[in-house]
Amino acid sequence: MQQKSKKSNKKQVKEQKTAQKNPLTKLIIRMVILSTMIGSIIFYSDKKGYFTPDETNNHTLKKWNSFYELTSKSNKIDVMLFGNSHLYTGINPKNLSLTLGTTAFVFASPGTNIADSYFGLKEAIKECKPKLVIVETFGMNDFNPYKLEKGGLSDQFKSFSARKNFLTMLISTPYLFSSDNYFYAWSTTIRNHDYLFTNQEQLKKNSAIIDVSNEQKSSKKLYLGRYVRFTSGIEKEVLERYEKEGSPVKGADYKYSKYTELYVKKFIELCDKENIELMFLTLPMYKEHVEDYDLWQKKLSKVLSKYPNKWMDMQTMPNYDGFGAFAFENTYSRNQHMTYNGSLLATYKLAEFIRDSLSVELPQRQHDGKWHNLLYGDEGYFENFNPSKNDKNNILICSKKTLKNTKLESLLQLDINNKKANKMIAKVNKQTLKNINYQDVKLRLILKFEDEGKEQIASLDMAYDGLHKPKNEIIFTSMVKPLKIKDVIDGAIVKN
Repeated sequence: MQQKSKKSNKKQVKEQKTAQKNPLTKLIIRMVILSTMIGSIIFYSDKKGYFTPDETNNHTLKKWNSFYELTSKSNKIDVMLFGNSHLYTGINPKNLSLTLGTTAFVFASPGTNIADSYFGLKEAIKECKPKLVIVETFGMNDFNPYKLEKGGLSDQFKSFSARKNFLTMLISTPYLFSSDNYFYAWSTTIRNHDYLFTNQEQLKKNSAIIDVSNEQKSSKKLYLGRYVRFTSGIEKEVLERYEKEGSPVKGADYKYSKYTELYVKKFIELCDKENIELMFLTLPMYKEHVEDYDLWQKKLSKVLSKYPNKWMDMQTMPNYDGFGAFAFENTYSRNQHMTYNGSLLATYKLAEFIRDSLSVELPQRQHDGKWHNLLYGDEGYFENFNPSKNDKNNILICSKKTLKNTKLESLLQLDINNKKANKMIAKVNKQTLKNINYQDVKLRLILKFEDEGKEQIASLDMAYDGLHKPKNEIIFTSMVKPLKIKDVIDGAIVKN
């Protein structure tokens, strides 16, 4: 009887312990189920893009989409450029590609830093290994990835979420964000949940779009990372502020963080490991914009001079004065960008530096028909190459013509089907114009043309194009009324 009683007591104790555990077990199970449900809803919402912001002007996303589309079609990227808005407004990748005979791509996002650029390179070389990597230095500052706030954090989210490679993104997360921002970085639903109250219109738009990615991929225009923001230079009112108030930026205020030093080193180690040439680039600001720039340069050189990599500083390079007020955004604020024309000037200066100062051997794709098809007729193409024989809208008038005091390599007439005006481009052999200030001269051509069925002869003055600078030619341009130009009879370089 006592044995039965003991067994009964043990059974009751066991049942009581089990009963005590059940509520906790049930609670854990419910929490797991609830978390799974919430996670599934967030995942589904992210996949559908319900909380995605308006991506119409998201050139960062457009950039990565374009890069993956290009490389998926076996197009090689030979030159990769990394930086922030100073880079994508300061270098024109199509003109850089055309004058070098390669393919250049700008990986730049607004407000980004060198750490983000580093992981961008890590991802890009998984798809295509370049011959040359260029890092713009404005992103080398006193940033701290774990203390990013407001605008800086928003820019970092945008750049991070535009990338595609899951593993690279996963590895980079703890280096780009503090732990309390991990979920915000990975989920647009969590990041933009306030749309429920503040932006219901965007939620409705997102719900109506079936596939945003297909809409963005539908554009056939080649995109190599350039973003045009400013088309006119500094105006009178801002120039007067420079005179009265001095420079808005002090070179002595420039600072960089330990993270800058770390990721400069990481860039160099990665490029060395992958056998990629690496150089650093500083794009200019207006000459009166930074007071005591030499102090800024001296601090930055402490980071860069530790390594043998080339550094092109356009703020202090010879002929820097060529960057006049026309080349810069009309602003007196600290952050100043280049105009479209300024970017062309900087692009051809960069191309010249690459050819003359680097030992890198870039592929010469100007002999590749696929490369020409990719860039044909785009900005800068006809300044560097002649139209194809099959082009019915852009034609070659003549080539290899000896004039009185120079040699005409080619004369082009563009957009001939335009009934309002045609652009003329003349390319003159650079060797025949040595020791000449191009700004002081013009090209005068004697043309034979047909007008209303009658053959006539007239002269055409063409102005020096100081923005497009191919390796072996000087460009002169002019706009003319639509005429059927047959030939060049003669011509000469004359003073203005």
